[in-house]
Amino acid sequence: MKLIKTTKAREALSDRSSLSMSQRRVLILCDGKRSRQQIVSWLGTGTMLVMDGLFADGYLALSNSPVSSVSAVSSVISDSALAELDDQLGSASDSLQKNNGFRGARYGS
Repeated sequence: MKLIKTTKAREALSDRSSLSMSQRRVLILCDGKRSRQQIVSWLGTGTMLVMDGLFADGYLALSNSPVSSVSAVSSVISDSALAELDDQLGSASDSLQKNNGFRGARYGS
């Protein structure tokens, strides 16, 4: 199973005081290319508990899950592009937001 950082994780990594050193190490290594087993073999079995906690708290997602895809896309799309798309979609945008769990810049991501 491969894990990837969510937008929440990227934001937390930029704020050096919000995570423990072990959490930071795990998040840095979870890039969607390395398996959980590979990371545990490098950092030790205690890493499994750290990974489980980060996953439960929304810092990690499966690399093939919709949440990770949305996080990856939303981290690349600029706020102005999201606002323009939101204007073009009009009321359909609100429906998409609710049905897909995506929160862009306007929605307090």
